[in-house]
Amino acid sequence: MTKAQKQIANENGLDHQTVAYRVKVKGESIEKATSYPPIGRYSSVVNGKKITKAQIEIAEGNGINRNTLKHRLYSNYSVEEAINQPVRVKHSSTDDDMDDESLLEVVGRIKYMQQSDMIYPPTLTKPMEKRLKQMGVSYSDVKPVEVDVSDLKEFA
Repeated sequence: MTKAQKQIANENGLDHQTVAYRVKVKGESIEKATSYPPIGRYSSVVNGKKITKAQIEIAEGNGINRNTLKHRLYSNYSVEEAINQPVRVKHSSTDDDMDDESLLEVVGRIKYMQQSDMIYPPTLTKPMEKRLKQMGVSYSDVKPVEVDVSDLKEFA
């Protein structure tokens, strides 16, 4: 390998063993073998974007797992956006800050909408069911709370 080829290999994070494997076993030319980074655990190309071990570590430090990182890159995020944008935190409508009365009102609205002729009425979430159980209330005990579903039918 020439000095220029060694420099290109180093810039792509390749060691001489990887280049030798690509040339001898895979039959690639030296130019091709040195032109792309190793595809593996610490460095790869996703959707045409090179991602390094350091960038993966930054993403993991920001709470972004590798699958999320790859999905973001396939979704045309830039590498910087993919490794730095915070992960969305999903909040349940039954977070601990919702009091029992508010929960019963929300469940009552859902029950009313399920009794209406909506095509896809909302359903109770597992956390809602769990909170009702903790309160000692069954779904059948909850009184429907009227909702004007005429505005909602266009979304169903």
